[in-house]
Amino acid sequence: MIAAIKILAAVSIVMMAAYAYGEGTRMNAIAAIAGKYLEPIQIAVPEFQKHGYDIADYDIQLISDGSNVVVLFKKAGTPAGFRGSPRGFPGFEVELEAATGKIVRANFVR
Repeated sequence: MIAAIKILAAVSIVMMAAYAYGEGTRMNAIAAIAGKYLEPIQIAVPEFQKHGYDIADYDIQLISDGSNVVVLFKKAGTPAGFRGSPRGFPGFEVELEAATGKIVRANFVR
């Protein structure tokens, strides 16, 4: 949860800095997270961190089938279509009930 808050704070700081600099300096957004997706990430991050991996090394994807949401952690920069996980950076997923946020399962992925 702390990591997700840090990410949101960092994005907010970048956006405030862009506003403060005004038209003279061009800033580029580096990430955007819709508020409704923050809660599943906040629930999933501690489950992932229990295994000792650094969230900064990973990209986070959210996948939904309507009734459940899967928060997927993949090594940052892994090419699309790459099969498996880069050595030392296993993929991990946390499936949550969409309505309650209850963890259904959490496991490493190949």
